[in-house]
Amino acid sequence: MTRAASATAARGRCGACKSALVSDSGEVVCSKCGIVAEYPLPSFALERHGNSGGSGSSGDDGGGRAGAKPVIPRASGRTTVLQHDMGVTTDISPDQTDYTGRRLAPETASQMNRLRKSHKHIRSGASKDRRLADVLASIRGICDAASLTDSVSRTAAIEYRRMAKRVNLKGTSVVGMAAASVYTACKKHGAVRSIEELCRGVCSSDDEAAKKSRLAGRCYRNMAMEMNSEAGKSAPTTPVSLYISKTVNVSGVDVRVERLALQLAEMGAGSEDFSGKMPHGVAAAYLYIAAILLGQPMAQRDIAGASGVAEVTIRSRCREVIEGRQVRAVLEPAPGRGQGGGGGRGPASAQSSLFGFGAGGS
Repeated sequence: MTRAASATAARGRCGACKSALVSDSGEVVCSKCGIVAEYPLPSFALERHGNSGGSGSSGDDGGGRAGAKPVIPRASGRTTVLQHDMGVTTDISPDQTDYTGRRLAPETASQMNRLRKSHKHIRSGASKDRRLADVLASIRGICDAASLTDSVSRTAAIEYRRMAKRVNLKGTSVVGMAAASVYTACKKHGAVRSIEELCRGVCSSDDEAAKKSRLAGRCYRNMAMEMNSEAGKSAPTTPVSLYISKTVNVSGVDVRVERLALQLAEMGAGSEDFSGKMPHGVAAAYLYIAAILLGQPMAQRDIAGASGVAEVTIRSRCREVIEGRQVRAVLEPAPGRGQGGGGGRGPASAQSSLFGFGAGGS
């Protein structure tokens, strides 16, 4: 095509017969003589321009304008591990219209409904596929209710697929396995979520959530033992510092208390004193001790409600922290007071009375 013909085509007219141009299957052709004025780029040209996919119109808005960035329509969506068939499927549209937009006849609409149901059963014909579809749907629901990212949901789907390849999971709880998979993914991504929180988002009542939490706990233990037994490594753990930050965000504790609690947790990092203990209780104990050391005592009821543990758990973890390592508080007199202020109480006596463990509890 000559330069004059190209300029004419850019104005919407054919360069040969000056007739109107029309778009036909992605190509811009003359409505009278049929000369192709514009055509979509081939696949190798699209890959050269950093665009991958099938063929499409070369215009930015589908109109075939010269010099515009090509828009490449895709035949299907991306593959995803959150679908039992990896997303490679063809669905029958539930709309009661044909491709032109006209409504279907009642007989045709009833036939399409039957075809849609049959197609759904064919996609997941085996019981293993149906179970995989149910578990993946529960994983998506749990992640949406807990406001988790897509990376966590994908990791949970991969963990369940790995477990299903190694062990026959027939008869296990669908919600329990889904919650256990999401809990494992949260540990790998550093997201602080408990099994109770994950089950509470998809259960209608507290009793059902408690029952599903116990099932999910057993499923998680089986998954951790099975997936890490042959590899010779332990299950991923979440640092106590993340639980401390989460409890502070929920309870609204002073930032100084959080900073001191994080320092205490860092001092106790690597010790096996709390092996097998709930990290929520350990984090609550560090916060309670830090609040007392800074002169901002908090009620154990408030910390227990924010961390999701019982008050007796906080007291037990505090006793283990005090007895297992040396925690020393250096008390300084307030401005404007003498060195003898404070009622003649020294640092050791002040600390022992604050914790309530007696004179030798520091």
